[in-house]
Amino acid sequence: MKFENLIKVSLAILFVAYTGCGKTTTPTAATEATGVADLTQLPSLSGAVTSGSSSHLTNSEDYLNKSTTGTKLSAFSGLDWNTHSGGLCRVGEMYGHLLSQAVGADRTKCYIGVMQKYGIFSDLGAEGRDVTYTIGQGGHDAGVVKFHTTKNSAGEFTGFRMYDCMGQSTTEQGGYIDYKISSTGLEVTNVYSGGGSSGGYTSTMKGRATITGTIGADHNWTSKSVTAINVGSFSMTGVAMSQTQKMIATETVSGLSFRGYMSGSYTVTGQSAVATTGAFSTFLDLIHATDGTIANIAIGDGSVKGTMTAAGVAYPQSNMSWTGDTGMALATAADGAHYAEALALTDLTAADIATATTDVAFATAEKFDCSTTGATAINLTTAFAANAAAAAAFEACEDYRDPNETAPINCNTNH
Repeated sequence: MKFENLIKVSLAILFVAYTGCGKTTTPTAATEATGVADLTQLPSLSGAVTSGSSSHLTNSEDYLNKSTTGTKLSAFSGLDWNTHSGGLCRVGEMYGHLLSQAVGADRTKCYIGVMQKYGIFSDLGAEGRDVTYTIGQGGHDAGVVKFHTTKNSAGEFTGFRMYDCMGQSTTEQGGYIDYKISSTGLEVTNVYSGGGSSGGYTSTMKGRATITGTIGADHNWTSKSVTAINVGSFSMTGVAMSQTQKMIATETVSGLSFRGYMSGSYTVTGQSAVATTGAFSTFLDLIHATDGTIANIAIGDGSVKGTMTAAGVAYPQSNMSWTGDTGMALATAADGAHYAEALALTDLTAADIATATTDVAFATAEKFDCSTTGATAINLTTAFAANAAAAAAFEACEDYRDPNETAPINCNTNH
């Protein structure tokens, strides 16, 4: 069994990823150094990493010399992966899931920023206060959210936290988001818990993503790292799957290093469970379009190495390289533009997911009682009917989608 086939099995086990934003709103130079005037000015978590001296969102020239256009994530679903690079497809699929988890906070930030900017959340900006809202739409209550904001002496936001009970039961918390803004960087924590049952399909999912980075004078990222841990399960008639996974990505102007480790099992009724583990490490060009949308992020030249075990059998390391502009595999992996960088990466191991179940749980400070009463009631239908600009801005947040959500990547080939 090849490494690609492990990824095929592992991604079948992988639970549905949370989706997020893709556009970048650039703050003004006056507010970036110490905070932002309103929450819509926070940079997108999916934004490009630049040298810090450029005002556009494409990467630096030395970065792009290795790839010109790359293969867009939005184009993956339309490619024939029997003829294109299977390694590229697997890496693109995994990066799409990581990106979804990392920027899940972004779309929420977009929603909240719009409602704060247009006065729908009129008291959200109070320094050091907990503010709780019951959100309704039409004649229905969608859930409860609690916010806590911090500001500097100039009245700019330096951070906010959100506790999310939207769409959950009165006792079950679905999410927690924490933004911390400093003079040069941003740190974001996104924790989520969910699942459900429908038509014989049952799933559970828990995860934690941490995004940290530095921001230059032009308000774009100059470095960025994402760490995501996920624990999930899925079952339907005759089939049960589970997986624990950790992924770490670090982006600079020189490229993206991306490592992952996964451990899972797949059980068919009447058959023995098949246990799988796998590790991958890849280095590649990541190309951001000037419009900043996730769909137009492209993967350029890259290489990946992988190891796996399945049903107790250990398979040798597999190395693959591809050309990003054509999406085609290189006959000799060592000819890859980033082959040396990929092989130099240290693989994650089982030790990296040893505490995953604890890691994805809400910490004490991240918990909120969803049955809390006394919240301010806001009906979005009524609020947007009275404010067309707010309604349009809120609707624009829906553009922040992972392309996998509307055009899923299918890497099921015979590679």
